[in-house]
Amino acid sequence: MTVTTTMRGVAAAILALLGAVAFAVPGWAGPIEDGVAAIDRKDFAAAARHFTAARDAGNLQGDYHLGYMAFAGEGRAVDRGAAADLWRRAADRGMILAQINLALLYRGDLGVPADLPQVRALLQGPAAKGEDRSMVILAMMMARGEGGPVDIEGADLMIQRARSENKETAGPVLEELRAAGLLPDHGALRWQEQRDARALAGDSDALFLLGSDYLHGEGVAQDKAAAARWFAASADKGNAVAQMALAALLTDADSPLADFVRARELVIAAANQGHPDALWSIARNVGCCMKKPADQDIAATAAILAFWNGAYEVGPIRLKFMNGLSPARQRAVQARAEECHKVGIAVCGLFDALVFPAVDGRGQVLPEG
Repeated sequence: MTVTTTMRGVAAAILALLGAVAFAVPGWAGPIEDGVAAIDRKDFAAAARHFTAARDAGNLQGDYHLGYMAFAGEGRAVDRGAAADLWRRAADRGMILAQINLALLYRGDLGVPADLPQVRALLQGPAAKGEDRSMVILAMMMARGEGGPVDIEGADLMIQRARSENKETAGPVLEELRAAGLLPDHGALRWQEQRDARALAGDSDALFLLGSDYLHGEGVAQDKAAAARWFAASADKGNAVAQMALAALLTDADSPLADFVRARELVIAAANQGHPDALWSIARNVGCCMKKPADQDIAATAAILAFWNGAYEVGPIRLKFMNGLSPARQRAVQARAEECHKVGIAVCGLFDALVFPAVDGRGQVLPEG
């Protein structure tokens, strides 16, 4: 299999995934939910009306869904150019799924003229948030000099980051890039030396990768305490992926490293950067366990933002606890999500008032009083 074939295979796999989740949106009452229901019953004209109403009201999901209908030819002729225009509107507002879809369209083999610099630019956001398929494609483009200058060192680091997230996707691509001579096969020891040098220079990605090796015992003896130290060094530099990795270590109740308060701080820090898993974690845990209306509204808002930032699993079945919100609160939550997405989650202060209950040494909630 050639590298080019692999690229197309990865692209096809992502398109298949996006097709499967294209309508896996939170179950809000309103035009988006009505549009999803219309799609389910194959009433594409009604779906288009509902999604258009959502778009006209400023909901970026309207453009996203209308784009998918144009791409797939649902209720209309297939029009990849229109899909690109609609996804561009959502992508420019920071929707990760739209950025990935648009990047794949601009590869040039799906009926839209190729624009490889745009592909490379569009994948930067998803890759920065740990989206492993975006990292794989971006690494391949950097190694081949597609859409920009050749960047062997950057490609090597990017594919290693992707491999730490998903070995099944990134591992074979890494081997093929080496076999094709596009990345140096400098051996594990040489790679570790280069990574360590970058880590000592303060590179947050290299610090994270060093922690990942200690966590999994790859090239070094497994040492979770050492992994935590390296993750912490990366997390302190604002690396959201490292923040989530460290939080996972600190929530192991049987570990001497357990620190649930610090773990929550890390999850919130990652969520403030738009990390989808962090946002989804807050939505799940706050939504299931904290019953004050304000907390439920925060959970609902976090769930919407998680989906917009690439948490594919967020869907109506997983979010039934949201359905108790009144229509007025649902509208307020949607508006809050739009505001935070526009100005930045940290800037809008979504989690500033979120106070978690006290927990014991195993993370169990202590009774009030």
